[in-house]
Amino acid sequence: MASLRLINGHDSCSGRVEVLYNGIWGTVCDDGWDLTDAAAVCREMGCWDVIEAKSAAHFGQGSGPVWISDLQCSDTDSRLRDCKSSGWGRGSCGHEKDAGVICKDNVRLVSSTNPCYGRVEVLRAGQWGTVCDDGWDASDAAVVCKQLGCGTVLEVKSAAYFGMGSGKVWMNNVNCFGNEPTLMSCSYNATPNICGHEKDAGIICGSVKVMLRVEVKC
Repeated sequence: MASLRLINGHDSCSGRVEVLYNGIWGTVCDDGWDLTDAAAVCREMGCWDVIEAKSAAHFGQGSGPVWISDLQCSDTDSRLRDCKSSGWGRGSCGHEKDAGVICKDNVRLVSSTNPCYGRVEVLRAGQWGTVCDDGWDASDAAVVCKQLGCGTVLEVKSAAYFGMGSGKVWMNNVNCFGNEPTLMSCSYNATPNICGHEKDAGIICGSVKVMLRVEVKC
């Protein structure tokens, strides 16, 4: 069964599309590659809406087989392997035609100054909300830091350390292993508003220098 990853992007929701088939990672040909196909990748990666479908090895040329071409995904396909295509391993593209995608992140850190520390907020149903600190730990925080391209987790914050948010509390009892591509890929309780905003989760990502600046400011 095929698996999926994005390579050489600025975060876990952008990059060259690569698929694992028969135990070997390969790429996707940009023949017929469009926003509908790219949107299926975004959904499978646990990212938000597609922003751009990239072609002509925009994120660099891959290696190995070009596994699939002439994709014809529908708006309801949630995985790339569910889409119609010319078949696995039957294309004739070179890596100069490797397909890529840019998806919209569905997570952000809210603070006054730095995009790599703050209150964790997620986008669901078109509305930004927060994450409850029940069970919030370094493995959960590490996924957010990686997803946002902010390096490693330095501190895990709870009890609305960065101030209370508004709207729904979209996630609680988040349980990440730390290697998930996005926060929404982790297991969690999706029932909103079990927690109040006084328990909003936060994180500090980046380098030791970033942490020192935050502590001096506070």
